[in-house]
Amino acid sequence: LRGAATAAGIPAVIIEVGEPNRLQPTQVAEGVRAIQSLMNELGMLGKRFSWKDPQPIFYESNWVRVDRGGILLNTVKLGARVTKGQILGTVTDPITNAYNEVLSPYSGRILGMALNQVVMPGYAAYHVGIERSEEELVQEHQAHPDTAPVDEGGDGDHEENDAPAEALDLPK
Repeated sequence: LRGAATAAGIPAVIIEVGEPNRLQPTQVAEGVRAIQSLMNELGMLGKRFSWKDPQPIFYESNWVRVDRGGILLNTVKLGARVTKGQILGTVTDPITNAYNEVLSPYSGRILGMALNQVVMPGYAAYHVGIERSEEELVQEHQAHPDTAPVDEGGDGDHEENDAPAEALDLPK
């Protein structure tokens, strides 16, 4: 839906917060506040919003996918800052007990992650936001105009635990 709207020139926002299959009033309230803040910035509302702690804006993010199937156990927490090469979790084969470490190919922040659960090869387990300034992206785009940062997106067929609204790229 977001891709179709954007392709048609219609601004679109998707917010994923909280744990799957749970109604979490605090996260819902933050999402509503974020949308209202965005609408204000777009001149659609006349109400000012202020945020207690400004959060980074993530212009680029990528999903880290698991190579093997098994039981995923996380070693990082939602919102954690991670470095390239850091262990994010392990996937253990329940029959052989062989395990595979899931390493971060990026330095950044965990914006979303799968819960400790059973996963299949290729499963999108960790969503890493890469902190880059808008100026860096403009310079990169000027140097390589045919490329643009892409959010690979998740699988869409599994549950993910995404970051609290205040940890995402929300207007300030």
